[in-house]
Amino acid sequence: MKKLFTGIFVICGLIVVLAISFIFYAQFALDYSLENLREALVLSSQTGTQESVSGLGSRAVSAGLESMVLEEISYKDADFQTVTLLEHASRSLGEAIQQSGYTQAGVYLAEVLKERVPRRNFALQVTDAVFHFLKNLLKSVQDVLGYALRRIRKLPEEEPLAQTGVLILAEAEKMEKGWKLQEAERYYREFLDRYPDRVERGFVKISLAHILIKQQRLKEAKEILEGVQKGFLGGRESTIASNLIERIRAIQKHLNRIPELENWIKSSPNRFFTEEGGLELALSYLATYQIDLALSTLQQLSKAPDPRLRTKALFYQGWIRKWQGDLEQGMALFQMLRKEPGVDQQLAMATVAQIAETHYRKKEYKQAIATYEELSRQAAGETWRSLAELEGVTLNVFGLGDLDAARKQFQNLETLFPTGSADLELLRKKFQEALDKGLRAEGFKELARGKVASALTLLENYLKKYPRDGTALSALASIDLIRGNLNEALLHAQRGFELERTEYTATVYGYVYEKMEKLDEASHYYDIALQIKPTYLTARFNRSWVYLKTVKYQEAEELLSELENDREGLVEIIQAKILNNHGCALWGLGRTEEALTRFREALKVSPDFTEAKQNLNLAAGQRPVAAVI
Repeated sequence: MKKLFTGIFVICGLIVVLAISFIFYAQFALDYSLENLREALVLSSQTGTQESVSGLGSRAVSAGLESMVLEEISYKDADFQTVTLLEHASRSLGEAIQQSGYTQAGVYLAEVLKERVPRRNFALQVTDAVFHFLKNLLKSVQDVLGYALRRIRKLPEEEPLAQTGVLILAEAEKMEKGWKLQEAERYYREFLDRYPDRVERGFVKISLAHILIKQQRLKEAKEILEGVQKGFLGGRESTIASNLIERIRAIQKHLNRIPELENWIKSSPNRFFTEEGGLELALSYLATYQIDLALSTLQQLSKAPDPRLRTKALFYQGWIRKWQGDLEQGMALFQMLRKEPGVDQQLAMATVAQIAETHYRKKEYKQAIATYEELSRQAAGETWRSLAELEGVTLNVFGLGDLDAARKQFQNLETLFPTGSADLELLRKKFQEALDKGLRAEGFKELARGKVASALTLLENYLKKYPRDGTALSALASIDLIRGNLNEALLHAQRGFELERTEYTATVYGYVYEKMEKLDEASHYYDIALQIKPTYLTARFNRSWVYLKTVKYQEAEELLSELENDREGLVEIIQAKILNNHGCALWGLGRTEEALTRFREALKVSPDFTEAKQNLNLAAGQRPVAAVI
């Protein structure tokens, strides 16, 4: 018995030592920038599981990559190729819905890892491998225990997130993208207050901490991240949190460095126009999110006599403007930099890539493709060419729908990878998926032609391959409405909006509620659609229709007046409906003659328009008939 207890004691001791070693290694020896890259790469290669395609998970990893971009670009000798790859990977992960976006991010991340892993010596690479084995083992044990506990206690599987939660997170993300950080913080905190036990809470806390870091509230952010580390040991959340804690430590070092730099420059003002002086100071401001100070310092450096310093200052200004969403100013600065003589080759490549990326964000797809083609022609290495060709393929498929041009560019891309390359196979799979999207496009065309049965078949076949395509699900909701299946329509519209928060999915969701005569809910989603895209015709028209139905004639008249002014170029029946409904609003306001004029104008545009004919023959006290799209 004594030997048994001794054996148990030894085993327990070994487990404790192993656990302590695990923690200490994770704390002091692990390179968390590499770990974040690996986690992002895992995410990009596991798109078949619920966890991997989690919008929150990908956004949290994307936030980790964004912090890495800022860390990399804050070095005065920054590797602009790495910065560009990380930026494109972050964007691809943040926007990914189908596997295509994840695969694209994976290619970029693999390139960065190839360059970074050799920096670790052999001994650390070996211990990293042991650490990853133990970490994966711990995750497997956690999964098994979790499953066993659910079976023993008969715990139900967690329900999908309520619509209120989805909307809160969507608003938080929107505020963060617009740099409205206090509003974003408020939404993330509201989610955590409402849903303290949700499985998503770890990723939400990471997003909240990221916001706090941007606000320079480092202590609060660190406390939240340390809680995530402890609460999600061995999970993806823990790795991302650890990376951001390392980022906080780096920020604190920059904060300590800033007074030293300021005093060093003050003692000899000529030092300002050097990379060790003014540029390092500007980048320290940038690294610590003191954006105004960074920009003002860089503006002064734009006048430096040293052309190398001057061009870097212009690049950083353009990058900051683009990062904050000021695409016009960012583009102007990058274009100015292109005219500068003697720009360093890598900086020149990065500048062209930034211009192409800015066109992409502005949805100027033709200009983006042309600029990426220019980058491919000028590229000093295969990595730049691979980036340019891959972005070109993506833009031709998803931006312009030009599959022939995409095929040609994919052939160019194949020449840049060795035969049998895993990356090439992933890209080939991605390209095939892009071709599969033709099913969805054909489904929409058939729906527009009124061929409901064939549209339904095409969309259902497409959704068998891509069940998380929110746009296709919303189209399915429209078909459900046509067929009179309101409950099915509501389920598909809700799921579509949860997966893709676009003006289209929001409008379909609102339209389903409209058909269910739940006009408050319909108005809410039409308003969301108009927040996303204020010029979206269908949402504007449907919103005005709800105003008419709820006797808010003044609001309806104002909106329909705008639509009437913007109707040029629309098909005749839509113009007629706008004119007719404007007449309905004017009639409700007692402006009878103006209303009759609108009804007559509607009939001029579309002589067989039934509602306008009826409305011209209204008797006093009757209400006119409003048309729907």
